[in-house]
Amino acid sequence: MIWSRTQSTGRHSTIWRGIACFGPNMFLNTAKLAPVSHVPWHIVSRCLTQNHKTLVLRPYQEECVSTCLSALHAGKTRIGVSSPTGSGKTTVFTELISRLPAAKGCEGRALILVNGITLAYQAAATARRMLPNVSVEIEQGGKHVASGRADITVATVQSLRGSLRLAKYHPQSFKCVIVDEAHHATSTSYLRVLSHFHRDVYNPDKNSEQSKFQTNIIGFSATFSRNDGVALSAVFEELVYHKDFLDMIKDKWYVVMYHAYTGYAHCVLL
Repeated sequence: MIWSRTQSTGRHSTIWRGIACFGPNMFLNTAKLAPVSHVPWHIVSRCLTQNHKTLVLRPYQEECVSTCLSALHAGKTRIGVSSPTGSGKTTVFTELISRLPAAKGCEGRALILVNGITLAYQAAATARRMLPNVSVEIEQGGKHVASGRADITVATVQSLRGSLRLAKYHPQSFKCVIVDEAHHATSTSYLRVLSHFHRDVYNPDKNSEQSKFQTNIIGFSATFSRNDGVALSAVFEELVYHKDFLDMIKDKWYVVMYHAYTGYAHCVLL
């Protein structure tokens, strides 16, 4: 929903009460927001006419997908993407899955690794909405037990700690592993899973055989750094795409909005 008052001059709109785009990545209470001026009208118009059944990637999302495909085509197999919170990373990696070709002999499946059930539900819902003709399953605890044969499986990393459960996912059948919140990728639980798919990822379990495969690993995170100083290069060989909050504001994809009483700033994706 957008609350707006259009000025009589030019193609710009003055937003008097704020913008609220309701979706899985954004929610904003407009009741106590101060005015924000001169948001380009073509952006406001797109929000007003947004059709959730028809998805068109924003230019920076298209650029990200194309950059990832180019890097993978060039022979990179462990790449990272840094994009700020709310920029639509789930949409980007779902589109990337759909465009990424499978290697000869590969069944073309995809595994999405997340670190919580809420993110698993969100990723699965996005995949089903964007790719209605593919099968999507969730692997999580005892409530969701996937077959390992779906086109896309969304799994919490905690659920794949056991070797029997992980064994369902043969690396040769998967064209890619997507790592959401990839700044966690160097933790022991993630390394156990990722080393199952890629021979160049360190396996912390000394009793397990190292993988012979090189399944594409693509990590997405708002920040490719860790507070403990552990280098993410242990998993990812190259950060191929980066965009931060300032880039988004400069390109008018984010609008900075201020709370009328507290003065706190909010960034809203348009």
